[in-house]
Amino acid sequence: MRKLVLFIAFLIPVLLVGIGSFAEQVEVVTASQTLAVDEFEKTFAVTGSGITITLMKAEGTRGRVTCTSVGADAFNIDPQDIDQIQFTTCAAGDQLTSPGDTTATGACITLIDYAPGLWAVVSSNATFVDGN
Repeated sequence: MRKLVLFIAFLIPVLLVGIGSFAEQVEVVTASQTLAVDEFEKTFAVTGSGITITLMKAEGTRGRVTCTSVGADAFNIDPQDIDQIQFTTCAAGDQLTSPGDTTATGACITLIDYAPGLWAVVSSNATFVDGN
């Protein structure tokens, strides 16, 4: 029994540190913003209408960015300059737009910076469209 108590006493701080690390990786977005290079691997929880998240310049670092809708409002993901998001009909500079109705809550998309000037969609759970 004593070993179990010691194990639990050790495990609780480890779990709390893990929770803290995760919390630092989620950012609530309430206004349009341009992402910085040090924001790779974050999840951006978008709340509010008319919000545009401008991605950092794609350089082929393999960094990931995830955006999810907290409410029913649509949001846009815009590449920098003439970067291209490799997605259906998107041309260089085109943005993606999330769904914007009552079924859009939780709409989520993950992009990866896989080559200079190119972003790729690696997962999506909703119907995003070419916003341009």
